[in-house]
Amino acid sequence: MKNLNQILCLLLVITTFIFANEKKFTNMNPDKNGEPWYLDYYQLDENPDFLSTMAIENILKNQTDTLPSKIDHSFSKHMRPVFNQIGGSCGSASRICYMFGYELNNHRNLEAKDNRTTYPSHFTWLLTGQNSSKDEMAIFNGVPNALYYNGDTYSTKYGGSEIGWPDMEEAPDYGWMNGYNRWENALNNRLQKAVHITLNTPENLEVLKSWMLNHHGDEDFQTGGVAGAGVASGGMVTMQIPSGLYESGKHIVKNWGPQVDHGTTWSGYDDEVGYDFNEDGQITNDIDITGDGKVDMADWEKGALIMLNSWSSSWKNQGTVYVPYRLLKMNNMSAEFYYIRKNYTPKKIMKIKMDYNKRSDLKLSIGISSDTSATLPEKVVACHHFINAGNGKVPMLGKWKDGVIHDEPMEFCFDLTDLTENLDISNPYHFYFKAAANRFTSGEGTIYSVSVVDYAKDSDGNVEYFADIENLPIIGGDIHYIPILMSGETGELPEFVYIPQSSIQFHSVTSEETSGEDGAAINVLDGDPSTIWHTDWFDTVMTYPHELQLELDENYDVAVFEYLPRQNSENGRIAQYEIYLSDNDSIWGDAVATGTWPNSSEKQTVSFIPTTGKFVKLVAVSEVNGNDWASCSEINILYKSQASTSISEELSIPSEFRLNQNYPNPFNPTTNISFHLQMMNKVKIEIYNLVGQKVETLTDREFSTGNHSLIWDASNYSSGIYFCKMATNDQTQIKKMLLQK
Repeated sequence: MKNLNQILCLLLVITTFIFANEKKFTNMNPDKNGEPWYLDYYQLDENPDFLSTMAIENILKNQTDTLPSKIDHSFSKHMRPVFNQIGGSCGSASRICYMFGYELNNHRNLEAKDNRTTYPSHFTWLLTGQNSSKDEMAIFNGVPNALYYNGDTYSTKYGGSEIGWPDMEEAPDYGWMNGYNRWENALNNRLQKAVHITLNTPENLEVLKSWMLNHHGDEDFQTGGVAGAGVASGGMVTMQIPSGLYESGKHIVKNWGPQVDHGTTWSGYDDEVGYDFNEDGQITNDIDITGDGKVDMADWEKGALIMLNSWSSSWKNQGTVYVPYRLLKMNNMSAEFYYIRKNYTPKKIMKIKMDYNKRSDLKLSIGISSDTSATLPEKVVACHHFINAGNGKVPMLGKWKDGVIHDEPMEFCFDLTDLTENLDISNPYHFYFKAAANRFTSGEGTIYSVSVVDYAKDSDGNVEYFADIENLPIIGGDIHYIPILMSGETGELPEFVYIPQSSIQFHSVTSEETSGEDGAAINVLDGDPSTIWHTDWFDTVMTYPHELQLELDENYDVAVFEYLPRQNSENGRIAQYEIYLSDNDSIWGDAVATGTWPNSSEKQTVSFIPTTGKFVKLVAVSEVNGNDWASCSEINILYKSQASTSISEELSIPSEFRLNQNYPNPFNPTTNISFHLQMMNKVKIEIYNLVGQKVETLTDREFSTGNHSLIWDASNYSSGIYFCKMATNDQTQIKKMLLQK
């Protein structure tokens, strides 16, 4: 017992020491009178989306330009000058200040020379650990430029310069940006998606180099791109390249520390930089210097990436350092690509004016319904920056640079444009503002006004629709769904139209977890991506396959099935799937679509030949990690509208195969290409540009009888018309596609 008590006391001392010291940043600057170079709490994304093996193969196959021996964007006119981060903001310094700003300026052909073309770290960084990542905010909210934020790191108006780390203890009342024009500016500067790639093979390294050369062939940019990095700076050892060698005197990393703790940027590479790591008097890439009996990247002494840091221009090589290729392999390092939203201007923006005295108790969302008689939206999207964020129980605006807690109303806005995609809005419809205050709390506030500014109808913003509210109170436990009635849009229906979730009923399921968590199957139809269907795990674990059946309110020519994977974890994400349609719930026939979904949080879209049915069945065949359970956030189903060109008559004509029109079309940057085979056959599908040049081969192999689908990711191609050509042994079909970025 005495020994046990001693052990417990020792553990308590160790734990106390860890927690007492976790907030103390390490200053890596040996000059203690100089600017601090802080290590912080940077961590790699928990569930990053990685480039698929097929995407990597396609990039390498389509890279026709010769890679030069050196590329360096560190001091490009599109890149903001090297600066020193404030506090522990390295993640946003690298991703927003450097990467995001560079990619926007590169696309827009602008110089990063003033506050209109630089972007602040703190708009996203201050929300760290508060349910919205910097990537999610850059995608949903966008990022204001330094002019509108009043600062290119922290804000001289809203504060943040004194914060080392934005947690409850140190930043309980940090300032939030206020004003419609400021939030509207952010909506014009948006990220589309972030994609990662490991750098532990020569092929993957070449993909990064190709990105740095020309964005994988994307002609919409002035020059190549940069990428994000996460490095283990604590314990990092650098050396100067000896005299007489290429780039002598420059600093190169010899070793990293034990764990990733710092966010930086890959800004270039140099194949000629070398260092004699095994001290044998030569610099080689073909000798086993690690002694593991093989020669791979870990044995390369020649070649290095250029890493751009946010520790001021006095650090190492004017703010950069060489990172040998061998360390990419030895430390299993990676790169993150930012795909920006090009030439984007919101068409419809929701404007809100409200206050609440305990901001971290608020969760705000936006929604839409094409059925004006419905009391709830059929599609709901949580609003990043406002998902129980803000740390403390303080007014929404918090404490600004003037030291005052601002309790006046906050005015802000959200982009509604994407909500209207593939919805029938030819008749009047509703947008919704959802404001939910946590239960069993004593917060209070007022929603003064909610409106929608329709820039599609008037580019100057003179057309505005208002919700029928006036100074609506909100207190703890309230959930307000505030509708804004919109007039119908002119023009034809989209080719594919969402069936409102209110018109879909849960029919049956083989397994759902309702004891250990709220994993009820009905959650796939609630419009809320944060809720999930999850198969049993608490009492009994049901094994694959798992089956979920839905019932539509009438027969539809169903053509598209959308599966939104679980958002907060890869646990239960479906890999192999089968989709069935029927006009009754007992006779199903063959699957209309089969395939395998990747391990990704992104929405997965499956299109197939329009099939009339009232019942839809999803069969989950396997999970991405081989586990026995399945999960799903949301399911949406689309039908082929009567306004679009009907192919039902064509389908009655026997054919060896049929290539369907891609969906969506127009698209950006991915689209689903589906086809049907009457019998097993070898299929080749190729993509051609407008001048007849083949740009990609999607597949060239045998397929079984039935429906099949492929995804074409056109991230590497410029906007324009493309043609999809499908050929078997003796037949060919072609469809025109429109890529709009």
